[in-house]
Amino acid sequence: MSSKHRFSVWLSVIWIFIWIFFYILRQNFANAQKDFRPQQNLNTGQHAGDTADFDIISSLSWILDQSQKKYQKTFDLQSDSSFQRYLSDETPFSDQSYKPLDLRPIVSHFTYNKSSKFSLRATAGTAFADMAWAFREHFDKSHKIYIASAYRSYGLQNSLLKNWCEEKRCAEPGSSEHQAWLAVDISVANKNGKTLQMTTWSDYYKRMDENAYKYGFHNTYQKWVDVDGKMAEHRHRRFLGIPFATYLHDQNLTIAEYYKKNKF
Repeated sequence: MSSKHRFSVWLSVIWIFIWIFFYILRQNFANAQKDFRPQQNLNTGQHAGDTADFDIISSLSWILDQSQKKYQKTFDLQSDSSFQRYLSDETPFSDQSYKPLDLRPIVSHFTYNKSSKFSLRATAGTAFADMAWAFREHFDKSHKIYIASAYRSYGLQNSLLKNWCEEKRCAEPGSSEHQAWLAVDISVANKNGKTLQMTTWSDYYKRMDENAYKYGFHNTYQKWVDVDGKMAEHRHRRFLGIPFATYLHDQNLTIAEYYKKNKF
């Protein structure tokens, strides 16, 4: 087949796709018109749209809204085994002895302390290792993530709450993201071994806040008790998967806000 003939074939294929795209767009406009049909004013008997053409911006907004709703249906905030499982004192695990089957030690050479002492679910652990590498590279290998804690059992959480941690700071046993094997508490260590906390004004926090979602991690507790149910905990990062973490980041929502907004 000559190059000229191949070009003609590809051009025909492109035109077919363009025609299909505009056909689908036209059908969506038609659906949008039905949903945005002007309502009759009960006082005047006139329609709001009698003197105006259909607004194409409204149509596009409808299409985007419908796409977003379909996308959000992929998030599962209720199943114990879901990466997106929403946990709070009011919404604990259905099975309080829940333990996932895909647990693995975190394998990373880019954390300050030995990562393999801590475990997460396999996908979360791989994502954390990637995040730890990127964090170290950003700070020119002079600073690394320090893992303070990861998994905590029901019994350990119960002990913490009774003997050390106040109610507004620690989750009730059976509702901790640490029990889900999806959460880590982290700080930063420099090359001299000095531990630095994740304070909101630090470059380390800003770096984590602006990039953790790219690896599927979310700061569950950032807007305090009235919004998130617990005090802000800047060192806490919980794995949700990249799609959901990205959605929350882009919408400036915490998982608690999303849960309440969608009335699960």
